[in-house]
Amino acid sequence: MALIALLLSATAAVSQPRVAAVLTSVAGSVTLGEPVRRAADRQQVNAGEVIHVAPEGRAVLLCSTDRWIEIRGPADWALSAAACARGRAVPSGLYDTVAVEHGHIRFVGASGAIELDTRGDADPDVPIVLSPRNTTLAEQRPVVVWTKVPGAVQYEIEWVGAGMAPLKVAAGEAACGAGTGVWRGEKICSLPFPADRLLPSGPLPLFLHIGARLALAAPLRSEQQGVKVVIANDAARDALRERLAAIEALPADALTRQLLIAGTYASRGFTSDALKLYDSALAQKDDSVVRVTLADIAASSGLYAVADREYRHVVEAMGDPEAQATAEAGLGRVAFALHLYSAARDHFDQASRMYAAIGLAVAADAARTNAERAAGRIPR
Repeated sequence: MALIALLLSATAAVSQPRVAAVLTSVAGSVTLGEPVRRAADRQQVNAGEVIHVAPEGRAVLLCSTDRWIEIRGPADWALSAAACARGRAVPSGLYDTVAVEHGHIRFVGASGAIELDTRGDADPDVPIVLSPRNTTLAEQRPVVVWTKVPGAVQYEIEWVGAGMAPLKVAAGEAACGAGTGVWRGEKICSLPFPADRLLPSGPLPLFLHIGARLALAAPLRSEQQGVKVVIANDAARDALRERLAAIEALPADALTRQLLIAGTYASRGFTSDALKLYDSALAQKDDSVVRVTLADIAASSGLYAVADREYRHVVEAMGDPEAQATAEAGLGRVAFALHLYSAARDHFDQASRMYAAIGLAVAADAARTNAERAAGRIPR
């Protein structure tokens, strides 16, 4: 009987789920220990760790079991599956939209790999599509945003697969000027979608091309490949609205809700919307984890100037060492995509050293492998 009891005990221990949590917000004096360290927003908490909340303090967590926990001080609270089970249920998978790994939100750009489908430096006479770009959209009449081409007299907007003729726009008819928010530092143009047209929804992607002419008789200059856009169907839009309504109903502060919503958009492929929401969150509170995540989305969308700027901001800020290392690796991926292989090798080498210094051996090895791939492409 004792042997049976021991076996049952061992089985229970094996089947007991391992949990983690992320602190969505802290107020007052909140620490994690042992060793004791100050708690911070979006900090990872592991199974068995104790959260110490002083009188008048408050900590809010989202468990990996998708349970919402609020702890008010004075209290000592240990993270476990049983402790999380007493929290409020939230929509399945919500934890993954804010869980942090290696200095960025893990579901976005989690792979350390570099892509082989790359492009060279941007031609100033070629408009770059900024939004929507390689994304899913909930709306069927999106505003189109692109980089302004100096001296352009006409732009042509074409949605391949939409069954509509290209739209020719005189340069003076587009709203052009200095970009703001995520487009700061760019001269941009934008144009609302025509009121008498509607993009078709469904599983088949559309390809957006924006070209510019420097004279009416001149050839059209555009990116070699159009950017891919998928218009969500009714079922996907309804599911998205239902998820967003559940997030809005959470007893969370406005910034936390915004980050949960941004993560939901990103995890479902609505990357253009996610990019704007993460940028808005950064305007409210600078956060290296959020900034690296924004840069990851920009890089995966082919918005290399945005990604480069945001990664450099994190590297130069000298803050979270994991976020810094991941930003350095991000700079390597951007340089690789722009065929700047020597710079890519140097960034990956630096990222590998930074990861190794903080004990992230797997990430260090991945960065070193990428450095070798970049080095192999340097012309001899």
